[in-house]
Amino acid sequence: MIKNYDEIIYNINFNHQINITKKDLYLKNGWLFVDLKDSTIEVFKYPVNDYFEPYTHLWNIKKKPFKDFINNEVDFSGEYPKEKNPPKIQFYKTTVASGVIKKDKPEEGKTYALTGTKDDKCIANGYSWSDSEIK
Repeated sequence: MIKNYDEIIYNINFNHQINITKKDLYLKNGWLFVDLKDSTIEVFKYPVNDYFEPYTHLWNIKKKPFKDFINNEVDFSGEYPKEKNPPKIQFYKTTVASGVIKKDKPEEGKTYALTGTKDDKCIANGYSWSDSEIK
């Protein structure tokens, strides 16, 4: 198990090809947080295991100061630290027609072909929701 901060800093810098210092490390509640400077925070159970494997990652996309983010935005009540209110990310398939990007999602009350034969216009064959609508 690795406890020495100099050894931890050396390994982080070597693995990520960056240049962090002790101010980029923060130990709280048995977890070591490492600010990788790109909004990514690696989280290690402390002391760090010999394979130097992070337990999880947090993303400080709110760009809060490193320690402020850990102290105010991280929930320690579970098995491992998690962000209290992570952003909700929703993905939509988009299509480009005539140079215009439009969201392609199913509409309530319409019926769509999810599967079909290899020649059918259906979601499974890569067609859009609008192309897969059963009329």
